[in-house]
Parts: sequence; structure tokens; C-alpha cells
Amino acid sequence: MKEIKVNQNIIFEKKIEKDIFYYEAILKNIDTKSLIKNIEIGINSNDNMNYKTNVHGKMTSWIYFNNNEQINEIISKCLDVFKLDSKIPNSYLAESWGIKMSKNSFTKEHDHGGCSLSGILYLNTVKNYFLDFPELDYRTEIIKNKIVLFHPWLLHKTSRLSNTTKYAVAFNFKKNKNWL
Repeated sequence: MKEIKVNQNIIFEKKIEKDIFYYEAILKNIDTKSLIKNIEIGINSNDNMNYKTNVHGKMTSWIYFNNNEQINEIISKCLDVFKLDSKIPNSYLAESWGIKMSKNSFTKEHDHGGCSLSGILYLNTVKNYFLDFPELDYRTEIIKNKIVLFHPWLLHKTSRLSNTTKYAVAFNFKKNKNWL
């Protein structure tokens, strides 16, 4: 067999700036108790994702809340209020999962590349605990009924929890495939 040779190299190493978006709001009239109850059921189901993802804590399956009426209503309302349909055209709710973080749980720094919108709804307040966005040099406190909607390419993380518990529902939208 002849030796493989490379005749021409084209290399791009360039930082390309991208438009991003970030929205947050405190919602009213959320039935957090029922959502937390559902998370407890989901993290104890056979299809849970406990300690298997960037969430180093307990987690329901990826699509656990996709058909939850309250979650769908919350997300739809926020899409309308923030006029996000124009930023995520032809997209659908692909994943929505529940999270329970307890002592020593944390979220590893990551992004949601391949999605068109990501978000998280906090179901309880955790004082002096934050969701960090290193690229924005911004952190937002975990407050009950706060929803954060952000561009999926943004890196984000949380530090280890001490002696408290955090509940949340996270979600991703993805673009519809034209060939489907």
C-alpha cells in the first residue's frame, strides 16, 4: 500500500462572533408542587437519567415533561411575551426534563449545541446559588418561578450544592427537519 500524502492544507482558526439571546423573568401562578411531585416520580422511574449527563444529580428522562400541559403553557406564554418565534422559526419542543439536585450535586459546564432554544424553570429558591454563563460574565440567582431562556450555544454551569435541594425543569427546542 502506498503512503498517504497530504498535498494541500486549508486551515481556518478564527473566532467568529455569533448573535446570542438571553431572557429571564419571574412567573406567577405556577403549580410548582405538582411539577416537583412529577419530578420525584420521574427520577425514580426506570428510564431516569440520574447521574448520566452533564447534570451530576437526579434527572428524569429527556422527554418526561414534553406532554405536560402546564410546562407547554408556560413555554408558549414566554415565547409570545419575548417574541421568540422569529428567533427560532420552524422549531419544536424536543426535550423537557426534570432535575433534582441535592448535596454535592452540580451541573458541569456545557452547551446545548444543535438546538435552537434552551431554557430552565426553577421550582424553588436556593439562596446564594447561581446559574453561571461564563461567556457573558453573568450569573443569575436560583429563584422560585424564574424562567431563563437562552441561546443554546452559551456555555453554562452550576457549582456544587451544599445542604439544600434544587428542583427545575429544563428544555430544548430543535429545528424541524425539512425532509420529515
